[in-house]
Amino acid sequence: MDQPKFADGIPVHCSHAMIELVKNLRPNPRNPNKHPEKQVKMLAQNIRHFGWRHPIIVSNRSGLIVSGHARLEAAKMLGVSEVPVDRQDYKNEEEEMAVLLADNRIAELAEMDKPLLRDVLEGLNTGGIDLNLAGFDDQFLEKLMTESRPLLEDPMMELQPYEHYDYVIVLAKNVHDWEMLCELLDIKRVVSAKIKKTKKIGLGRCISAEKVLERLNVSDRGSEPSERGQCPEDDQSSGN
Repeated sequence: MDQPKFADGIPVHCSHAMIELVKNLRPNPRNPNKHPEKQVKMLAQNIRHFGWRHPIIVSNRSGLIVSGHARLEAAKMLGVSEVPVDRQDYKNEEEEMAVLLADNRIAELAEMDKPLLRDVLEGLNTGGIDLNLAGFDDQFLEKLMTESRPLLEDPMMELQPYEHYDYVIVLAKNVHDWEMLCELLDIKRVVSAKIKKTKKIGLGRCISAEKVLERLNVSDRGSEPSERGQCPEDDQSSGN
């Protein structure tokens, strides 16, 4: 008998023994792994986009879930009534609990190669897929890209209320283009900004106008050049 290819409208790509009703599944009350709402929401989005790639594993011995407690919560968040289930045998309660614990704990022991991860994510960051679906939120991605790239000298900036700043906004659609621009134009990351009576928005950047014009081969600029590679105090710009 052919297995169903969908579970309540969501494609099932993983091997499974059956399509089971969500209301019939029983979480293990002794499961110490807790799943915060943020994780469940991210997993639900992943399942909705990619379909079911892993079944929920249920013990034939106890009838309880051994692996997939978070997937069950994600299914409930999605409001679906059916999920793919695989059923497995265990010798005794001890073996069942050991497998349950190992399912999460062994994955936690993995070490992330951040430079390699950055390269992989850059390859995915083409606009065709939301990187949150891979399990990385915007805050993590920003931190990863900042840590993985050698930092340039960090200038100090102080913004006063009601002061005038001329600035240019550059939109980079991917990390590769942004880093090439940073290197080409000597864009400096502002890590210490003092802002009075206002809030800081975004990450400040300081660009030398002389450097930009020089790289664009503009020789007649009609003014005396400023100190190379530095932003004049009256012409500082930022993403604030």
